[in-house]
Amino acid sequence: MAILVSEAAYGRSLASFLAEREEFLYKPVTFTDVSAYLRFEQENTVDLLLCDRELEPEEREDGPRKVCVLSEFSTVGEDDGGRSSIFKYQSSERLMQDILACAGTNADTGPAVRRPKLAEAAEHFAPADPLAEPARKSFRLIGVCSPVGGSRCSTFAFALADYLAKRGATLFASLDPFFCPPVKKDAGTRDISELLYYLETRPEGGMPEFPEYVCDGEGAAVIKGPSHWLDLENMGKDALTGLARLIENAGYECAVFDLGRPQTAATELLRRCTDIFVTRGKNRHDERVIAEWKRQLKYSGLSDIAERLSERIVPSDKAAEGMLDRSTLLEGSLGGYLKDIFDHGYVG
Repeated sequence: MAILVSEAAYGRSLASFLAEREEFLYKPVTFTDVSAYLRFEQENTVDLLLCDRELEPEEREDGPRKVCVLSEFSTVGEDDGGRSSIFKYQSSERLMQDILACAGTNADTGPAVRRPKLAEAAEHFAPADPLAEPARKSFRLIGVCSPVGGSRCSTFAFALADYLAKRGATLFASLDPFFCPPVKKDAGTRDISELLYYLETRPEGGMPEFPEYVCDGEGAAVIKGPSHWLDLENMGKDALTGLARLIENAGYECAVFDLGRPQTAATELLRRCTDIFVTRGKNRHDERVIAEWKRQLKYSGLSDIAERLSERIVPSDKAAEGMLDRSTLLEGSLGGYLKDIFDHGYVG
């Protein structure tokens, strides 16, 4: 089965949802480019194609056995050309029912995406070799996280990346879908969701062109945050740790990850961090929350992480409120706080 849609985030979410359903016997593969889908179709038998109306390929004898249009409208339009039509933005259960009805799925149907037709093509879809471990010992991987809400975790992580960028090539990556780092509007549309998905699936054993995902400018280079919070629900730990290795192999001396409240995959990344900063407020409540988090980490066999947590109380700073301005972000108390940490060894 193939999914051909213009919205990459929608395609990924739909494919992930379908793959988790036991009653769905097909293996979904997602595309946003018609030419990429057609190349895939040449080497694979596609039983079912779900596609946006505007991306539907021309009808061919060796094309998909069944095509279903994903419509943005709740009623079937006159231009559906007789195709079955499914409303894209309905409840997940109803969407599942409509897709099963369209596919005519039963236990004898078998997988929709079979092995490549040509023996030599099988090599393209074999599991890729794992990324090489970093060769440089000097690479610094910093994780910033907090189980406490409102602790300025993302702001501190971004300011930290910009501060360290003065000392060497540094990259900032955020897993917070609601944090908007100040990057140029025309800096590109690719984000960490697409990059992590690429690293997890690695089609044809390839590797992404890393510079295409990075917004360069004054201060630290930036990878835009996830396009939707749901993208983090199915994030694999191998993809996230692979991203850390990819960053170092790209020549950066340091990477700062804004991990927010660490999920399972993010916790795995914390194992690889050379430094872990946990932001909190000055109140007793935050102290108790972090103490409980440390206890749970130790209880879960993650004592190595709990023992390396460095708590940081981020100072209030007008320059770090609202829309961040990189030109003034480090001029106030937050910049002074970072200088105390890295130049004077301040631990508070």
